[in-house]
Amino acid sequence: MVQQTVLDVLLEPNPWLDASSVAAVVVESLFRQQLSIPWKKPPIIDQGTAYDHEIRDEKTLDIFLSKFLVPVVNGALAHVSDVLKLKEVFYLAPGSWGLTNGPPDWGLVSRHRMSEDRYYNLLPGDTKLHAKWRPNMAQSANVKEHYQWTLPVSQVGTYAAESEVRYSFIISDGHFVALRYSTETSGQGTAAGRPRRDLFDPSHQRVASDGTDISSIMGAMSIDSFGAQSYSDNNAANWEFLPPEYAVASWRAKGRGNWTVKLALFCLCCLAAGDDVRIGRSYPPLDSWRQEGPRRFVHNTTGVEVKKLPKDANLVDEESLDQDQSAGGYASGAEEGGNDENEEMEHRQHQREHSEGLEGSLEGKGRDEEYLPEEQQLEHQLQFDTSQWSQPEIYRDELEERNEILQGGDSGVSPSTQKKRIYVNVVRKNHQYLFADRKGQQTSSEKSDWTRVLGGWEYQGKKHAYFTAKLP
Repeated sequence: MVQQTVLDVLLEPNPWLDASSVAAVVVESLFRQQLSIPWKKPPIIDQGTAYDHEIRDEKTLDIFLSKFLVPVVNGALAHVSDVLKLKEVFYLAPGSWGLTNGPPDWGLVSRHRMSEDRYYNLLPGDTKLHAKWRPNMAQSANVKEHYQWTLPVSQVGTYAAESEVRYSFIISDGHFVALRYSTETSGQGTAAGRPRRDLFDPSHQRVASDGTDISSIMGAMSIDSFGAQSYSDNNAANWEFLPPEYAVASWRAKGRGNWTVKLALFCLCCLAAGDDVRIGRSYPPLDSWRQEGPRRFVHNTTGVEVKKLPKDANLVDEESLDQDQSAGGYASGAEEGGNDENEEMEHRQHQREHSEGLEGSLEGKGRDEEYLPEEQQLEHQLQFDTSQWSQPEIYRDELEERNEILQGGDSGVSPSTQKKRIYVNVVRKNHQYLFADRKGQQTSSEKSDWTRVLGGWEYQGKKHAYFTAKLP
């Protein structure tokens, strides 16, 4: 009998859908040690009857996930923790176990991170029905349909803000979506406390299958696209949330080289259990290092500490990162006011104490392991870079079939202005951003003229909206 590994089990086809290979992210390099661990006795999941596979509303989808998917992910988390002899075991639990209001449907918890017999929610998540919401609704010219699409993002964004964590997810019977949030400042002054739940209307309400329920999510959205779902803090005008970054996994994905739902959820749990997952203004690359002493290097995602940098390691200047994040954290000052160094050190010490002396977290072991350099990833790779995460191929196909995206030409309308949208290539020259307008004439613009929108950037002309996936 061929011995299985954790990766083999997480890549097995989902039991209730016809699995087909699709382009997906490859994060195996970052979690190579954990995914390569042999797994002789993975959980045996009773597939039940055909009735157990019927999804009629969010409640039955939650039951399905609890029976067939979550036990495998939790089994992988526990097995890796046991093999690596970690003191902390992470568990994907019902969201009601956590301190978050609402509550969310799901949460990652640990017995080492509790307050008054309640768990801190390290990774809030929500369940949505794919039948009531499609990822391509994000490109819809119908204002109501597009607005419906934004609601889950506001919802899980609320939970992430309350938990003061940067990651969250939305899972449906069609897709799994990982989200990462960051903040920006919009003025001077001292940041107030953590954001209140009412900053992310609407409140969390379960919607029956015959209602206006929505599911899943794709894209990097402009703040303006949320309409009333503002990401601003009314009591702290100096910061607000940036459009979330995302990655998508399909239920149809299977096999090596593809990002299956179970693999995606496992890896996101590993990220959420990382060294420092507070919401900040900006983040270093996932596979990067920082220097904390003459012979002390720490991996920014896993918390692994080494005396000598691995080959081809990406060393990031922590001082510049701290400056970038100084205005974005919950306990940070204004952009010009700086950050309280003592508070920052105390918070880091608090994070380490929570880990009970661990040398990292679930994914943070193997001090001498050489992390592989980032490979040439596919378009929606897990790099939390909106320029690379925009519109995975599976969704482009859907949109092209509906003529909502026509590469190199007209592409429907701008969701925010209803102007006819045109794809353009932008070139930077002498601090100017140049592109050819509808008539082929060269147009000069500044970066401030471009607005971040779903999947890229948009420039508003008199009659047309010009769109580019990435500014140079």
